Amino acid sequence: ALLRQFRRERSYPKSRSVYLADLKEFTYWLFKYRLNHCDRARVASDTKKALKWLNNNTVTISPAVTCRRFITGRGGSTDKC
Repeated sequence: ALLRQFRRERSYPKSRSVYLADLKEFTYWLFKYRLNHCDRARVASDTKKALKWLNNNTVTISPAVTCRRFITGRGGSTDKC
C-alpha cells in the first residue's frame, strides 16, 4: 500500500519489481512519511536505538585495506585485497 502511494506521488509506473535506486528513494520517503504521520517521541526513540545498533554493529576497516570480489569466467569468484 505504501509503495503504491509512493509511486503515485512520484508519478512512477506500476511495476512488480523495484530498482535499487528506487528502493533507496522509497526508504527515504518512508522515513519522511513516518516523521510526518507517527508519534514523534516513538520516532525519536526508535532512531536512537537504530543509531546505537549501527554504532555497535558496524565493522571498521582500515582505509589502506580494500577488498574486491571479482566474478571469474568459470562461474566462481576470487577476492583481491
